[in-house]
Amino acid sequence: MMSRNFAGTPVLPHEIPLAVSGQRASTSKTRNFAGTPAALCCLLACFAGASGRVAAAAPVDTASLHAWESGDDPLSLERWVHAHLQRADADIARVVAVKGTHTVSNTLRPYDDAVNELALATNQASMLYGVGATKELRDKAQALTQEANAANVALSLNQPVYRALAALPAAADAATRHYSSARCSSTVSPASTATMPHARR
Repeated sequence: MMSRNFAGTPVLPHEIPLAVSGQRASTSKTRNFAGTPAALCCLLACFAGASGRVAAAAPVDTASLHAWESGDDPLSLERWVHAHLQRADADIARVVAVKGTHTVSNTLRPYDDAVNELALATNQASMLYGVGATKELRDKAQALTQEANAANVALSLNQPVYRALAALPAAADAATRHYSSARCSSTVSPASTATMPHARR
């Protein structure tokens, strides 16, 4: 007799037949799951215990990520974009306000936060410029996209921000050094803006 037996369990009458090649299954080809329910229950109990120890994830404020959740009218979009631009301004102010040693927490982190706020404002306004339900909404989204893009340019030319990023001490690991260098290179150095009368100094 050909049968499969797991973990040395005997072939018992409750074996589950296996259908082979579309033919009627025969008792000569069977799979035995004797003892499996107990092992399965044990495994499920372990998962249940682990899941009970995992803290619940904090709810995501999607209204702060998706402009359309604050309303689909021009005024609501304007308020949403301006709120993110104001947060970016506050983050930039934190960067340039540092008087002592520049660190990841007091310089790089608020700079990243500012970049993120500007990205949200620009991307969401740009998207609604393309898919807004009304002409008025699309026109407002176009104007706000231009405003957000101007804020991005202003940040890239902000010399106090450049000096703050350049003052960050070299990180010990290569990955962090590369990241810090990339962030610093996203702003324009004073030498590069010497011939730019519109650069913010």
